[in-house]
Amino acid sequence: HANYNLGSTEKNRVLSALFAAQPTVVLNDLFAPERRDERVGLRSFFDDDDLLGSPLDRIPETTLLGWCDEDSTVRYPLIAARLVPFSKAPNSDKPQWKSSALALLERAPNKIEVLRHYIDHFAPMSWSGPRSATWDANARLLDHFENHPDLDLAAFARLRRGELKRLIVDLKRQELDSEKRENERF
Repeated sequence: HANYNLGSTEKNRVLSALFAAQPTVVLNDLFAPERRDERVGLRSFFDDDDLLGSPLDRIPETTLLGWCDEDSTVRYPLIAARLVPFSKAPNSDKPQWKSSALALLERAPNKIEVLRHYIDHFAPMSWSGPRSATWDANARLLDHFENHPDLDLAAFARLRRGELKRLIVDLKRQELDSEKRENERF
């Protein structure tokens, strides 16, 4: 990786194989406190691949949660920042929460911090059609927490959903303006 000899597919496959074989050893090595400065570039390792999935998806949920429990205030947000928390629903482009992401959030000592990291993944990396539609579909995931028993988490989710609605309205306006300019050229 350091020599840029691996493409994203190869990185995904290698890391997936390592997580499948020795998840705790790999987690301990990649996220060792002394490697804190190296973590900045690690996000690309965990980005969800539509065909292959995220390497973190290869770790059994109980193993991942157990590892996070060992240093919960540090590890839950650390993994939440790298875990792609949703995937496309079968036979649909509609996103849905991954069960492992919801389990991670429920066990985290600071649920709001974990959800904040999940929301960071809402920005579309690729899309077809209007970008605002992808943003809107991702933002609707927050509706899941509207009646959550943790009232602070529910309030935070509603607040962020409102902020994202305003962002989406602005994005739609920009898309319409851009489309109008493109159509006026002819």
